[in-house]
Amino acid sequence: MLLTGAIFDSSRAQEIIDGGDHEIVGGSDATQAAPWDLSSTDLRVGDTGQGMLTIEEGGAVTSARLVVGNSSASQGDVTVTGEGSNLEVGDDLVVGEEGQGTLIVEDGGETFVDGSVILGELSASEGSLTVAGEGSSMEVGDDLVVGEEGQGILIVEDGGEMSLSGLGVLTIGALSDSEGSLTVTGEGSSKEEGQELIVCE
Repeated sequence: MLLTGAIFDSSRAQEIIDGGDHEIVGGSDATQAAPWDLSSTDLRVGDTGQGMLTIEEGGAVTSARLVVGNSSASQGDVTVTGEGSNLEVGDDLVVGEEGQGTLIVEDGGETFVDGSVILGELSASEGSLTVAGEGSSMEVGDDLVVGEEGQGILIVEDGGEMSLSGLGVLTIGALSDSEGSLTVTGEGSSKEEGQELIVCE
């Protein structure tokens, strides 16, 4: 685990999981005690290299802003798995800012993002989000962008649920060179968006 003084916001510190580190919250193999409270801290999983975060067996993580796959050479992977396991982001969640990022919510895990979710933010980035399994859910308080400048992939399957607030907008392929795909499959799977859906070419 690398803790630096670098910041996204002048009022917040920054926590980094990088260099092949794998942090586990919850369960007998935990490397961090649950709940792991980073509510006043921005979290990066995969900053310049590879980083992994697993939340399991009822573990919980709260962070301010969360970036998964920050720079062009990075790979970040976050998994929220098992009933009672929870990830809460108080600001925005970016999966694939310049690098590659994946977020999987499965087997009854839950994720809540108070701000926006962006998959594939900058050019050449790749961001993938999967919500899979009965009881698995993600709730987004603001907008959801699947491919802003890069490639975004959103999969909701096998009874997973994805929802946006009443004012949230779902955008697939925001800019001309971006790619975005949305797949909803399997009995009981659902996607509920807010007031507007934008699909760009």
